Amino acid sequence: MGQLKHIQKDTGNDRLKSAISQRLSDQHFPSFRDLEVEVDHGLVTISGTVQSYYRRQIALSTCQQLADVITVIDMITVSQ
Repeated sequence: MGQLKHIQKDTGNDRLKSAISQRLSDQHFPSFRDLEVEVDHGLVTISGTVQSYYRRQIALSTCQQLADVITVIDMITVSQ
């Protein structure tokens, strides 16, 4: 039974990761498709490189819009 719960939790993580990745891809910044997203029970870590602080903020707010997201850890770097 414990193993089944673990699989269900992983499925939730995968579903949330997929939803975030899709929302990022839907943005009009092609570089968002290259951002890495990791999810662990509502804790989202996003990393990669974007071209401006504005784009970084858009990526972060895109992640925060989903109801299952508890916290977003920003590991995005801005190229200058």
